[in-house]
Amino acid sequence: MVFAIAMAGGFIFGTRPTASTVVLYTLLYVGVFLIGFLAITIAKNVGMPSYLSGLVVIITAPLTFLGGRWLFTRPGAQREGTEP
Repeated sequence: MVFAIAMAGGFIFGTRPTASTVVLYTLLYVGVFLIGFLAITIAKNVGMPSYLSGLVVIITAPLTFLGGRWLFTRPGAQREGTEP
């Protein structure tokens, strides 16, 4: 999680994570994990072959990116190189 937050904040979105952003990003990850788990469970229950379970990334990757983009670029997010 530390690596994901550091990379998303500094490298991808050009911001410095605040304490609230760290907490919200962690909650985002937990939420996306649960959505992915639910998608796999539903797919399994409708008879989808288990080797196709990797397709859950079609759902989870965009959710993680869009949620991260919103968190790190929302008003009040601290941009790299700016003072608090």
